[in-house]
Amino acid sequence: MKMVKRSAMVVVLTALALLGSPFAAKPAEVNQADQATLVQLEKRAWEVAKQKDWEAYNRLLSQNFVWVDDNGVLLGRGPFLKYMAGLDLTDYSMEGVNVTMFANNMAMLTYKVTHQGKFAGQTIPSTPFYVGSAYLRRTGGWVNVYTQMTAARQ
Repeated sequence: MKMVKRSAMVVVLTALALLGSPFAAKPAEVNQADQATLVQLEKRAWEVAKQKDWEAYNRLLSQNFVWVDDNGVLLGRGPFLKYMAGLDLTDYSMEGVNVTMFANNMAMLTYKVTHQGKFAGQTIPSTPFYVGSAYLRRTGGWVNVYTQMTAARQ
């Protein structure tokens, strides 16, 4: 038992030492053009959802797109688009949009959104949601590979 605890401590201390090391990866810097493009893509997704233009939405997603929400729903691209067909979005507002670059081809947007409308015939609660959307730059530009929405606790 002592050996397991000692081994775990060595692993933790080694990880901490590496994090402070000059060899640790440094976050990529967000350039203005990429930041503007990514924010615009995220807004475009909300706009095409509002217009119920699922073909346009489909073009914003990677082939291996993943969606997770509060209900634990984990969907791929095709099932996600069918799921979203139940959305009747009338308005939305995004606030606190932050872009984090992990590499020159990998970024995540995080923000709070409040949206109005109905989903599957039920009025969408006025509770804001926190959103995280991951994007990869691939041939042809940025594509959304992952989105998670979590209801804000009031």
